[in-house]
Amino acid sequence: MNGYRPHSLALVFASVIPALTVVWTVDVFTPVMVGLAVVVALVTAIERESLPWARIGVIVLAAVVMSLTSFLYARPDGVVYAEWGFVTISDGSFSVAIASFARILAIGIPATVILTEVEPHELIASTVVNRVIPQRAALATLIALRLAPVIAADLAETRVARRAAGLSTRFGSLVVTTLVIAIRRAIRMSEIAEVRGFSQPDRVWTSYRPFARADWTLVAVAFASGVLALVVTAVTGEWNSAI
Repeated sequence: MNGYRPHSLALVFASVIPALTVVWTVDVFTPVMVGLAVVVALVTAIERESLPWARIGVIVLAAVVMSLTSFLYARPDGVVYAEWGFVTISDGSFSVAIASFARILAIGIPATVILTEVEPHELIASTVVNRVIPQRAALATLIALRLAPVIAADLAETRVARRAAGLSTRFGSLVVTTLVIAIRRAIRMSEIAEVRGFSQPDRVWTSYRPFARADWTLVAVAFASGVLALVVTAVTGEWNSAI
């Protein structure tokens, strides 16, 4: 794609579609087909030099833990191999555990891949220009996202300052002081934003850009993989409704 950066909204769609697809069934084949297709499409579109293997490892570990829980406490089905209190190991334990493992990976890996690629400013600008949310709400959300690291730094500085002054560093005291600092900063920022015309209804969002052909292709691949997986699962008789 010649270094083209996918649209943030397209990346969100490509991550949400697998999640919405796998909730319909608890079989193994649907999350495998959907997850594999979406991950390949995302890696091709993003053109990363390397995947975030550390974060993917955390997702895999979480999937193992959740599938182990499903393995031990699944509803008995077929041959029962062991039984102890609430724990029952049967044929159903294996199928439910594998399905849970595949479902978590199908949802978690695409979300992890796009986590560092989504631009909040571009995402919010797209929702405002297309009149999905009001402009004031979008600005408030954007400012809150931008100020989150600043507030965290304020909290750390407040802790150091109160410790140096011999004052209490309990969480409640730190939160009150940090909250006062944040409110004062918010008042100053609101005044500056008003002077610069941020409240104008025809304000131009420079970060906005429409969907390109590559973005539509990414969304189409994610949607088609979800529909195809459900159709194949139903036709082959592997459908196991979760609803």
